[in-house]
Amino acid sequence: MENLTMRCVEGTVEATLYDKNTQQLRLVIDQINYTFPLKSYFYFKVGDHVRIIFHGKYDEIDAVLKLDNGLLYLNHAIYQVNSKKLSNQVYKIWFSTFWIILILVLELGIYQLVMDSTVYYFDIFQYVFGMCCLSILLTCFYIVHRLSNPPYQYAVQVFKLLQLPHLEQQQLQYFRMTNSYFEVIPDLYFMEFVLNISKKHNLIQSQALLERMCNERNSENLTEFQVLKFKLQAQKGTIGNIQSQKIPLSAKDTDPLFEIRATLNGLPIYGYFDEFYVKNGQNVDVVLTEFPDEKGYYIWYLYDQKRYLYLDEDQPTILSQHHGWAECVIMIIVMAAVLFFIWLFFALIVDFVFFSYLYFAIMLLIILYQVALVFYKRKFDTEAKMEFYIYNQITALIKPPKNIYLSNLILYKIDRDEAFETKSRTGYDLTLKP
Repeated sequence: MENLTMRCVEGTVEATLYDKNTQQLRLVIDQINYTFPLKSYFYFKVGDHVRIIFHGKYDEIDAVLKLDNGLLYLNHAIYQVNSKKLSNQVYKIWFSTFWIILILVLELGIYQLVMDSTVYYFDIFQYVFGMCCLSILLTCFYIVHRLSNPPYQYAVQVFKLLQLPHLEQQQLQYFRMTNSYFEVIPDLYFMEFVLNISKKHNLIQSQALLERMCNERNSENLTEFQVLKFKLQAQKGTIGNIQSQKIPLSAKDTDPLFEIRATLNGLPIYGYFDEFYVKNGQNVDVVLTEFPDEKGYYIWYLYDQKRYLYLDEDQPTILSQHHGWAECVIMIIVMAAVLFFIWLFFALIVDFVFFSYLYFAIMLLIILYQVALVFYKRKFDTEAKMEFYIYNQITALIKPPKNIYLSNLILYKIDRDEAFETKSRTGYDLTLKP
């Protein structure tokens, strides 16, 4: 892509054609075809006002911006999500070096004191010096490699032609487009917020504002843009037009769910369940995504107001995915208790001094590792904890029956029809006695 000359065209989509086999979408503007790869035809339609960036032939598309709502397609060869910022990578190298050196110094010091009743400072210094030299070499190699291979050098030109503030790769990840189930759609970005900001401010102000908003994240690591994008809504009404279809068995999905499609208050809704005992005409409470995709609005929660409750299969288990100070302390206490009984056996029977040292050395390693892990996740883990945000929204939007909580739903799991000895991943019978 050397000497790449980009051009820009703006107009209204006159026709669209989507090839499911090649996953190529063709837009017709002023009787000229513009073709680019996309996994869904749902997002660009006839009548859309778009701005297209291309080079060479008309089918070599670099970017397509939908001016009506800010939906953006970016060719991955030009620019794509990459959160590996150079400064972050260098910081990670030295963060790891610090904790390795700390563990090394403490472990060697304890070992020498126990075995020789003294500390050999020069030996410890040699190890520390070696680790620092290795980290310096890694840092230099990484910097030289990145500077000699500048990624996506045409990105600035693309955003300039789109008349948008330039977004760095780690910022772009916060604008990734998802379907109603919040699965990421490759090469698509929802830029409505960026478009609105660029209309109200000049380029420098827009860049500064976007950088601040991308750096400010809540407790779930979500930016302001993501908080708005992952919003849920509560609905009540009569369900109808229920259609059930088994997802095909595949190597990726060895135990597929049923895809349920229906309507509620005139809205198309869908979800994935092990079983579905709700009938047409029943009144239901549901929690849906605020925006639809080509299938409709995704169902995160459904209750028939009498007996059966359905919940997205990932929701009941997401609370165990957090790792903070409480989890750190619990892990240390558990490991200390387990190792204590092992130490008690070997120390009293084999060698008290050696196994006492071994016990404290391992515990020191566990403590430092757990503390380092908490700091590491707080500093470098920028991945959005979307599941927590969804879970918190569901609990705020619903009013389950008395004495029923999402945290104890496991007690009410339905026995699956096809395998009686296993429990449903999505269905709960609230009439069961726990």
